[in-house]
Amino acid sequence: MDYLRVMLGSYLLGATPFAYLVARWWRGVDIRRVGSRNAGTTNVLLRVGVLPGLLTALGDVGKGFLAVSWAATYFADSSFAPLLALLGAVAGHNWSIWLRFQGGGGLATFIGGMLVIAYWTVLVLMPFWGLSYLVTRHKYLSSLLACGALPVLLGAYLQSWQHFFFGLAAGFLLGFKQVLAWIRYASGQVEGSRNPA
Repeated sequence: MDYLRVMLGSYLLGATPFAYLVARWWRGVDIRRVGSRNAGTTNVLLRVGVLPGLLTALGDVGKGFLAVSWAATYFADSSFAPLLALLGAVAGHNWSIWLRFQGGGGLATFIGGMLVIAYWTVLVLMPFWGLSYLVTRHKYLSSLLACGALPVLLGAYLQSWQHFFFGLAAGFLLGFKQVLAWIRYASGQVEGSRNPA
C-alpha cells in the first residue's frame, strides 16, 4: 500500500503540466499543437521563448526533485521508494491525466529526481548524450543511445541490480517517448527541419 501511495502521489505531481500552463499564459498557445507537440521544456523553449522555456524547465525539474525528496523523507526505511517515486513522476509528466494522457519527454523531470538519488548520473549521462549526438547527428537516435546506457551506468557504478532495473524502467519510459516522437517526425506529423537534429 505504501508503494502504491508513492507511485500515485508522484504520478499526480509529475502530471502537473507546466509546459502547457506556461505556454497558455505566456502566449495563449496550446503547446500540444505546435512544434514537436510535446508538452515539455524543449518545445516551449523553441516555440514560445527562452524565459518561458526556463520557467518550464524549473517546474519540470522541480517535479522530479520534489517527488523523490518526498519519498526519501517519508519512506526513509526504503531505498526503493525514491526510485518508484521518480518513475511515477516521469510517467505523470509523459502521460498527464490533466492533458488527456499527453505530455513531454520526461528528461527534465528525470534529471530533477536524479539530482536527489545520484547527482553524478546527470554529470555523466548528459555529456554521453551530447557525444552521441555529435557522432550520430541525430536527435532521436542519440536520445535512445543515452536511454540504453542508463541501466548499465546505474547498475555498474552502484553495483546494484535494483538500480539496474530502475535504469531499465526509466530508460524505457524516456526512450518510448523518443520513439513516438521519431515516428511522428518521420511521418511528417510535426513541424521540423529536414534533419531531425
